[in-house]
Amino acid sequence: MAHRAPDPLAPETPVPPRIAGQAPRWLRGTFAALALAFLLVPPVLAIARVSGGPLERERAAPAPSVGDGWKAFDQAADYVTQKLPFRAQGVDANTWIADNVWGRAPDYGKGGPSKALPFEGVQATTTGGYNRTGGATGGNPVVSTGPNGWYFLQAEISTLCQPPISVDEAISRWTSLVRSVRASGRKVVLLIVPEKSTVYPEQMAKDAPGWDCARANKLRLWSELADQSDPDIVPLLAPLLALKKRDPSHLVYLRLNTHWNSTAAILLPKLALQRLGGPVQVRPQDLTERRKHFGSDLGAFAGHPHAGEYATKYVVHRPGDAGLRHHGGPLSPITFTHPGDSRTVLQGRTLFLGDSFGDPEIETFPKYAAHLVFAQWVQTDADELAQLIKNANTVIIETVERDFFNRAAQPGREGARLTPDFLRSLPKRLGPPPR
Repeated sequence: MAHRAPDPLAPETPVPPRIAGQAPRWLRGTFAALALAFLLVPPVLAIARVSGGPLERERAAPAPSVGDGWKAFDQAADYVTQKLPFRAQGVDANTWIADNVWGRAPDYGKGGPSKALPFEGVQATTTGGYNRTGGATGGNPVVSTGPNGWYFLQAEISTLCQPPISVDEAISRWTSLVRSVRASGRKVVLLIVPEKSTVYPEQMAKDAPGWDCARANKLRLWSELADQSDPDIVPLLAPLLALKKRDPSHLVYLRLNTHWNSTAAILLPKLALQRLGGPVQVRPQDLTERRKHFGSDLGAFAGHPHAGEYATKYVVHRPGDAGLRHHGGPLSPITFTHPGDSRTVLQGRTLFLGDSFGDPEIETFPKYAAHLVFAQWVQTDADELAQLIKNANTVIIETVERDFFNRAAQPGREGARLTPDFLRSLPKRLGPPPR
C-alpha cells in the first residue's frame, strides 16, 4: 500500500520514516562527528600541552586574576582564546578566504567585544587613539589595502580627514617654533615628510574611509606649505615627486610598510645640510647603494605578519668614526661624537628631533656632526623639548604629515607639543646658544 501524504489537520496520521529532502544518516553523522571534534580536540590538546600563543604583533593576553573581580571572566575568555591550539593556522585560513574568495584583505585590528580575532587588542575602544590604532578613527581598520596590494596606514587618512587643528593654524605654530629657535641665535631647519598616500594617491583604495576629505585637506596643506616664505621650513613633497617622476619604476616608499625607503629618507640629511650651508654636505661619493629586506609594519593587520620586500638602502662611508658617546636607556636621547673638523662635520652641538620617518637616519646624521643628540618626538615632552633645543647650536627637526597637525594641536591631544603656552614661553626658556 502506497504511503499517503500526511494530513496536517490529523496529527495522528503516521509520518513516513524519512521526509523527502532530509539529509542522509551518514551525512548527519559526519557533521555530528566534526562538531564533537571541534568541542573535544582543543581541551584534549591542551591536556597534552599543545597550545597556541600570541601571534606576531599581537599583545599577550594576561592570565585571569580573581582580584580583578568580574573582569576576570573577560580576561579568561581572551586568555583561553589566545591559547587555542592551531589558532595561527585558523587565522591563516581566514586570511586566505578573505584574500581569495571575498577579494579583500581581512580587517584585523578593528577590535570587537570578543577580541577573538588576532591583533584586535590594538584597538580595544571605540575612540581609537595612538596607543591602539596609530590614530585611526574608532571602528576603522588599522590598514587600508590598495587595489594593487599596497598597504596604507588608515590613521593618517583619518587624521587628514578630520585634522585636530586648521591648516593655517598648524603652519602658524610650526613657523613660530622655527622663528623662536632662529631668533635665539641657533641654526634651525624643519623638514616636513609627506605620507605615502600623498606621494602615491593612485595606489589608494578609492573607498577607503575618509579618503575623499583627506585628499582635499592634503592638497590644501601642501599647496600652502609650498607658498609659505620661511626658508628654514622645507616641505619634502616636491623633491619626492621629482624622484618619483624621474624613474617611476624605482619606488620611494615601501609598498607594504608605512614608511619610505632609503632613496627618499636620504633627503633628510641632504636637504638639511643644504639649507644649513657650508662645506659639510652629503656627496655622491659618501653613499653606497645596497639592497635590504624591509619587513612590513602593517602586514599583521592584513593577515600577513611576515610580509616584506626588498628596497634600496644607502650606507654612508666617510672618514672618521661616529662613536656612540651616551645612551641613557630606551627612553633617553642618544648622543654621538665625531672627530672631524669644520670642513667635514657640523661644529658645536647638533640636535636631530624626529619620528619613525627619521629613525633610519640614525646611521647617517652622526657622520656629519661633531656632537649629535638623536631624539624622538614620542619620547620627548614639552619641557624636554625646550631643554634639548636650549642645549643645541643647530636644530634639525623632522615631522611626518599627520603629526604636523597632531603636534601643533591644542592641549589634551595625544602628541601635542606646540601649544600656545609652550610657544609663548619658549624664547625666555632658550636663552643664547651654548658656547
